[in-house]
Amino acid sequence: MVIRPGEIADRRQIGALNGAPVFELRTSGGYHIIVAVRKDKVEQLGVGPRRAVARHIAKKANPELVINALAKSEQLDVADFEHVLPYWEDVTAQLRSRQG
Repeated sequence: MVIRPGEIADRRQIGALNGAPVFELRTSGGYHIIVAVRKDKVEQLGVGPRRAVARHIAKKANPELVINALAKSEQLDVADFEHVLPYWEDVTAQLRSRQG
């Protein structure tokens, strides 16, 4: 996935994964992407239409992920968005497979 700088509406560090900083990106199209930055490589951990979905997918695939930045959307119960999880988990898996 190639995201140009002009397509990123917001970026903030939300935690760490095995010492690597983890960022949450929000695109101007409204997607939320959780990424870990390791040296010169960016690893996509979770993608979703809402921050809670992207964070849930990232945390599910990486239990050692520490998120220390809280957000209002974290008040959502997984039951509120579990119907979209299979689709977004598949999108995340496809993006990760293309990372190389």
